Amino acid sequence: RALELNVSLILTVDCGITAQKQIAFANEQNVDVIVCDHHSPVGEPPAAYAILNPKQAGCSYPFEELAGCGVAFKYLQALARRLKMDDSFYMDTLDLVALGTAADIVDLKDENRILMYHGLKKINSHPREGISALIQISGLGRQTINVSLIVFILAPRLNAVGRISNAKKAVHLLTSSSPQQAKNIAQILNSENKKRRNIDEQTFHEAVELIMESEELQNAPVLVLDKNDWHLGVIGIVASRLLEKYNRPAILISNQNGLGKASARSTDKFNIFDALQNLQDMLISYGGHACAAGLTIETEKIDAFRKAINEYASRHMETKSALPELHIDAVINFPDLSGRLLHGLKDMEPFGPSNMRPVFQSSDVKVNGKVRVIGHNHLKFKLQQHGMVIDAIYFNGLKYREQLEQIDKSFNFVYVIEESNWQGQNTIQLRIKDFKEFDGRDS
Repeated sequence: RALELNVSLILTVDCGITAQKQIAFANEQNVDVIVCDHHSPVGEPPAAYAILNPKQAGCSYPFEELAGCGVAFKYLQALARRLKMDDSFYMDTLDLVALGTAADIVDLKDENRILMYHGLKKINSHPREGISALIQISGLGRQTINVSLIVFILAPRLNAVGRISNAKKAVHLLTSSSPQQAKNIAQILNSENKKRRNIDEQTFHEAVELIMESEELQNAPVLVLDKNDWHLGVIGIVASRLLEKYNRPAILISNQNGLGKASARSTDKFNIFDALQNLQDMLISYGGHACAAGLTIETEKIDAFRKAINEYASRHMETKSALPELHIDAVINFPDLSGRLLHGLKDMEPFGPSNMRPVFQSSDVKVNGKVRVIGHNHLKFKLQQHGMVIDAIYFNGLKYREQLEQIDKSFNFVYVIEESNWQGQNTIQLRIKDFKEFDGRDS
């Protein structure tokens, strides 16, 4: 495609560090390649014109955990300084850096935290037309955009077109300067995301069926599932859902024409990249991080790979518990939810990986009134303790509705504190993470 466009330079973002063959071909065609990537290198580095990757051997940059878009931002920053350009050349992209950094699920510490803070500030004060249109079509017009809303609402809409059709639509949205054009494209992205969710749901159910039908899979430390022609655009999402459901690393492989292409997701108890590196002789290619990776394998080797990675996991996985761990930071009462606490939480933002929202527990709490179902699987209700009533939401909590509606029961609730906007008013909302019946104790 680059040759068709007669370009002389390719700048990669969030990829390229393992593209030895592709970059060698580009060199043969007199096309220079500058790699901006943050994935762990595999083997010899590609023969690119330049490589920007804080994880590469010999790199002295003090922060290794930049997202791919963060590396590209640093390239723009250096370019502007070298060419004596105005700072706005790169500062105007901070909103895009925030989108990419949140969507890439990198640790929100050090420089990532700084970039995210200023990027969110830009999004919430003067967003570009495309982001504004995306916010509106997603029903977030009155909300203060944060990391969670990017990860769960905005990013899936941007990613959907790339997964099931053409990613150029998302690029056109983010580069549009026309409000009407941006609105039209945002509507397309929203529609494509609905299609993606349907494919996602079907693939998830098929994956769960494979697990339920196999005693071997049910007992395996690592879930390795394969099927012909699973949609490549959703296997990463489904692997994440399986990880959440079973609290085990999950690898989904789509078999096509004798090759299996896979997405892998893992917990912080098992480095999936190290596992693939250990088994690289069985793979055609692989790459990624400790908790997320991709690979290509010959379909005839999948069964042997499944056995080998589970043998590796039995020796290296820190824990094989089927129950996820929930760490509670403090036990508090509703009267403690004061302005002082909320201001303190504000100072700790933006929240995300390595800087998660504090998790609280309140005990002997009653459900006040009806438990409403919102969306397909979520619950909305009010909680009461010590005379105070506070709104609560429980995502994917539908199966607990009857239990919560027992008016003679009290519960211990574990939650994070969020702000909710209703009719222009900001109020406290508790996002429930878990609960159990109160037995007279705080734990």
